Formats: sequence, structure tokens, C-alpha cells
Amino acid sequence: MSARRRPVSVSVIAWLLTAAGSLSVIFAPILLLIGQIPEVREAWRAQGISGTQAAVSSLIGGAVTILCGVGMLFGRNWARILYLVIGPAGLIVGWLMNGFRPTSILSVIFYLVVVFFLVRRDAVEYFTGSEPAQAPPEAPASAGDTESAPPANQ
Repeated sequence: MSARRRPVSVSVIAWLLTAAGSLSVIFAPILLLIGQIPEVREAWRAQGISGTQAAVSSLIGGAVTILCGVGMLFGRNWARILYLVIGPAGLIVGWLMNGFRPTSILSVIFYLVVVFFLVRRDAVEYFTGSEPAQAPPEAPASAGDTESAPPANQ
């Protein structure tokens, strides 16, 4: 089998996920520090979360997102499926921790665009390693087959 070409859409998605996940992991300890500010701590307490919960959520979510992005770069189908399944869970956790805000719509749109590209035929073929379906080759004509034999030259 020939080497599979990664669709450009998969490359863009994988790098975006890897970058976003990296930012979440980097931001996790900052959330712990921000949580020490009394105003922030009170705001989080009003939402029913703590700085530790926010940091752990950011760390785990970021790590899973990096895992999906890097896995997609290497053509791992499990990474594609994991993101498709866990994406809605991440949106719900975000809404529970932060409330649904107008900017939440951007997250939903991003997820739906990613889903669109990850379930397209070229992406599925890349991740599953299947070749595009092609018409079967025509069977050669037998020597006694007069219907498909070319007319004789006169």
C-alpha cells in the first residue's frame, strides 16, 4: 500500500488542537495563582468551583486535546474518534463551570466545523488506511467471445 497523504484539513485541525491543548496545560498553574486573588476566588465560589477544580479541568482537558491532535498528525483513528466523542463532553464541562455565554457559541461552531472535516471521506480514508473505492477492472475477453471481440479487418 502506498503512503497515505494527510488531508490539509486534518493537518490544520491537528495543529490547532495541539496548540489549544498546550495553552490549556500551560494555563493550568496560572489558574491556581489567579485563584488566590480574593475577587476571583469569590466569583468562582459563586459559580460553585474552586481554583483547583479549574486548574485540574484545564490540565486534563488540555492533555486530552494534545493527545488527540498529535494522534491525528500520526494518522491514528482512535485520536479522531476520541475527539469526536469527548468534544461535546468538554463543551458541557465548560458550560457547567463557566455558564453558557455568547462566546460559547464559537466553541460549538468550531467543534461542528471540526466534525465536518473529520468525517469527510478523505479524512476517514486517511485514518482508516482504506483506499478510495475504484471500479473493478474489466475482465479480459475470452478467445471464443464474439460479442466483445473487435471486428476483423477485411
